[in-house]
Amino acid sequence: MRAIRLERDGPLTALVIDRAERRNALSHAMLDELVTLAADVAADPAIRVLVVRSATAGIFCAGGDIAEYRDHADDLEWSRSSQRAMAAALAAVRSLPIPTVAAIDGPCMGGGCALAVACDLRACTERAEFAIPVVKLGAMFPIADAVALTRLIGPARAKRMLLTGARIDAATALRYGLVDELCAVEGLDGVLAELTGQLCAAAPRSARALKLVVELAGEHPGVDADALEHLVLAALAGPEYREGIDAFVQRRAPVFADPA
Repeated sequence: MRAIRLERDGPLTALVIDRAERRNALSHAMLDELVTLAADVAADPAIRVLVVRSATAGIFCAGGDIAEYRDHADDLEWSRSSQRAMAAALAAVRSLPIPTVAAIDGPCMGGGCALAVACDLRACTERAEFAIPVVKLGAMFPIADAVALTRLIGPARAKRMLLTGARIDAATALRYGLVDELCAVEGLDGVLAELTGQLCAAAPRSARALKLVVELAGEHPGVDADALEHLVLAALAGPEYREGIDAFVQRRAPVFADPA
């Protein structure tokens, strides 16, 4: 079984991390594969929502593979390549045009926390805990991901997480705004089903445009304002708008086709 893979269920697809023996630590090879998988998702118009989750209950992701870092501690070029791989993988998730949801059950550390932050929404169980301990390793957090964390939870809380490397529990993560939903362990599947059902039912072109609107409002790097304007105008002239209006008038659920 591959350590990182896609599992498809109609318009919903899961990016599954499956390396329990290393607490789902992300190796260099897994980061490269994540970029490829994200490109596959972006290229498939039938995929409306991506959930990032673990194959193993009680684990989300321990971050980068510290054993690999130790084995290459004297290889500066490898270390630079690893940092680039991590940044590219997180950017690939962050730039996906569809809604993304992180399902967090258990430890969510370092690069795993950055992976969760790269998603649009985050749901966690009460046994989730979070930390970004790069300062304890004498390492650096990718700049774009430090910016994303700061925009999500604010500069003071981001500094506290980054400068102390301390762990925070699920309740604190909810209070910080690091996660959007907190539930009992046995309730996670239900929370995800409700949330992803709502996301999958949305007009896909409209959802993509609205995601860009919010990112532009947050001064997200890489957002093309001209491309966004084109999406807005195309939505108003497209079939989703007509179907949405018809369904509202007819008091029925809209049926939206996958974007071409």
